[in-house]
Amino acid sequence: MKRFSLVMALILVVALQGCIKERRRDCPCRLYLDMTEIDTSFVNSARINVVGPDSFVYDDVRPSGLFGLDDYLAVPRGECHVNVYYGEDGLSRPSSGLSIPFGNECPGVYMYSSYVDTDCEITSRKVRLYKNHCLMTVCVADPEHFPFGLSVNGNVSGYGVEGSPESGGFRCRTADMDDGRWTVSVPRQKDDSLVLEVDDGTAVLKSFALGKYISSSGYDWNAPDLEDITIGIDYTRTKLTLSVLGWEEVYEFDVVI
Repeated sequence: MKRFSLVMALILVVALQGCIKERRRDCPCRLYLDMTEIDTSFVNSARINVVGPDSFVYDDVRPSGLFGLDDYLAVPRGECHVNVYYGEDGLSRPSSGLSIPFGNECPGVYMYSSYVDTDCEITSRKVRLYKNHCLMTVCVADPEHFPFGLSVNGNVSGYGVEGSPESGGFRCRTADMDDGRWTVSVPRQKDDSLVLEVDDGTAVLKSFALGKYISSSGYDWNAPDLEDITIGIDYTRTKLTLSVLGWEEVYEFDVVI
C-alpha cells in the first residue's frame, strides 16, 4: 500500500510539473525596450510597433519623458517584429510597416527594426534610431534659363514590417524650385534604379540614371545612417556633379542630352 501511495505521489508531482510548464508556455513573453540611448534633445517622441503571432499588434506613441521607464510589453510567445519610428509623419501602418503614398517624398524617418525571439519568459532589446532617409538636393546651373520640372522615380515605396525597403512605385516631382535648388527625401534603396527626369510639364525631355551615378560614387545604401547627397545639373554643358555630405570628393559625369 505504501509503495502504491509513493508511486501515485510521484505521478502527481510529474503531472503538476507538466501543468506548470504548460501554463508558462501559455503566458506571454515580457519584452523590455531599452530606449535610454535615444537623443531626447532631438527626439521628442517615438512610435513603438510590435507585430506578433495570432494577429497580435501593439502600436503606441511614447513621449521622450518616458523613454527611461522600466516597463515591459506583454507579447505572444514565438516570433515578433519590433519597429520604433521617429518622424514617420503618420505613414506607418500598425501591422505592416511604413508606406509612402505615390507622389509623396519619403518622410524624414529615423528607425529601429528588430526580429525578436519571444519564446521565453523575458527578453530585452536596446533601441537605437538610425536615419532611414536620404535628402537629395538638386542644384541647377543658370536656373533663370531652366524652365523645366524635375522628378525622382524609384522602385521602393516604404519599409516592410521587418524594416527592409519594400518594393513599389515611388515618384516625387518639384512644385517650385527655390533659386535653382530642390530638395527631395528618398527612402533606402535596394538597387541602382533611381531615375531623375527633366520635363516641360507635358513630356519627359531627359532621364538621368541617377541610381547608377550614385552607385559609381561609392555611396552605401546599406549604411546604418544614410548620408545626404547634393546633385548638380548643368543642362547646357551636359554635366552632372554629385557630392555626399561629409565626403571630400566631388564626382562629375558627362551626360548625353
